[in-house]
Amino acid sequence: MTQSAPQRDQQIPAGRWAQIRARIGARVHRLRHPDGTHSLQQSLRASGVVLGYLAIAYWLTGWLFPRVLRNAPDFNFYLAQPLVWGGLAVLAYAMWRRLDDAPRFSRTLTWIAFFAGVFHVGLLVIAGLVFGFGDSPIAGRLVNYPKNGFYLLTLLLGVETARGFVYHAWHRFNESLAFAGTAVVLFIVSVPAVQWTTIYDADRFFEVVGGRWAPALALSILATWLVRLGGIGPSFGYRAALLSFEWFSPVLPDLGWLVLLLVGVVAPIAAAELARSLYLDTPGGEARFAELEGWDEGDAEDHATGETRWWGLIATGAVIVAMVLFFTGAFGLKPFIISGISMEPSFSEGDVAVVRTGVDPESLRVDDVIRFRDGRIPVIHRIIAIEDTTAGRVFTTRGDNVARPDPPVSADQVEGKVVLVIPEVGKLKLWLQTS
Repeated sequence: MTQSAPQRDQQIPAGRWAQIRARIGARVHRLRHPDGTHSLQQSLRASGVVLGYLAIAYWLTGWLFPRVLRNAPDFNFYLAQPLVWGGLAVLAYAMWRRLDDAPRFSRTLTWIAFFAGVFHVGLLVIAGLVFGFGDSPIAGRLVNYPKNGFYLLTLLLGVETARGFVYHAWHRFNESLAFAGTAVVLFIVSVPAVQWTTIYDADRFFEVVGGRWAPALALSILATWLVRLGGIGPSFGYRAALLSFEWFSPVLPDLGWLVLLLVGVVAPIAAAELARSLYLDTPGGEARFAELEGWDEGDAEDHATGETRWWGLIATGAVIVAMVLFFTGAFGLKPFIISGISMEPSFSEGDVAVVRTGVDPESLRVDDVIRFRDGRIPVIHRIIAIEDTTAGRVFTTRGDNVARPDPPVSADQVEGKVVLVIPEVGKLKLWLQTS
């Protein structure tokens, strides 16, 4: 007996859906249980594919989507970008499954890393209690939180899975280069595209480089260390704690770039020490450290409490503090980037002039190079004449590459005297500014 038309229409779609489900199940099974592992050369080529996808994803999400989809932000953030980052996660995980020496997922280390991230957040909150809080520019209505959570989940899965695969694909060739290269590449990806073209003066330079890039680089180094220690998972846990605070807290610490630099660099160092100590107290952690560092069995406790690491942390902290104090003028010296050609050939564009601030105007002499303010414009020119008037000492200055002298400069306008010039160090900053 023949079937009616309605019955045939119901059976055909059901059969197709069964085929689709079977194909998807087979592909997921092959993803989780690949037929074989990659050789060293295959892993290297696969890392090139993942990095290529990562570069395209950065371009799409940082430049193309914000322009093309500027009138549809929800479509951009909650569909287009999650598709891109989710695709990266699938690709990187597929390559990860074919590594023959990839470490197994450690739930213990992932939770330890998450709580180390909470510790980092705690330091930010303490800084906020000291210096004040401000409204979050990201956190919005409660109804947006699930959508933001979905966006962050795909972003973290894509970036951190790529980090894990790239490092472990490279480390068999060269451990140090693999670590440095992975940390730098993923740091670049973490920098919003707009920040590469918004450095327009020295204050903005310190705000971006000191307050944003230095903490982002320190965070990338820590995440890469977690990847080295435990593969995919721990770096995700650490960054999930930080990004959850940044995206979901209605208020955030309102910190200057100097405090951001100090917290952003010191917190990852302290968090790494915390994670290391906690993980070493677990059986799996002790075995993993022994495997990575080549320790003899039973020596983990000695390494965990050794003084070498503490002296390394103290030395690193001292160097960071000294650099911060130098760049903020605490030593009476402050660097400035030459951005014109008026002092050529003595100084060239892109040179860094180190200025001694707070100089006594009476100590300045003809031929000294000083920094002064012409209205709101900073100028670095050479003194060609000095005159003592009833209103005080007045300086006549001129650029070495300029025919006419500047308007008279009073002692109150003088900010300092140039004592050292470092050639070409500031060219990168000027290139970013003009780009």
